[in-house]
Amino acid sequence: MGDKMQEQKQRKLRLDKEGVPYAICPKCNKQIYNLEVVEQVYITYDVSPDERDELEYDEVDRETAWDWDYEYKCIECHETIATSEEEAEALFYEPEPEQDTAQEKSESPAHDNIG
Repeated sequence: MGDKMQEQKQRKLRLDKEGVPYAICPKCNKQIYNLEVVEQVYITYDVSPDERDELEYDEVDRETAWDWDYEYKCIECHETIATSEEEAEALFYEPEPEQDTAQEKSESPAHDNIG
């Protein structure tokens, strides 16, 4: 618990002029304030004809899929932009510039050594 709280303090939420958190969709680049979550649910029905000879569906079981079956979608373009809660949460935070710099530094020497 302490690690997650410390990590959240280091990250900075994106805030609009009114102080409301928002994300930038990586697909359409629009500013969005919430995501649409699609969760797979498996439903089992008993099916039989009713008194009018039409099929009647009676739900007998409902099972929610596992975490990895969630899709977080942009409310503007409806594209999937995250597949886990962690990825979805990260969309509302500013990118960490020091992380990008560290990645560039680790890649640069490898490119310089290639003949």
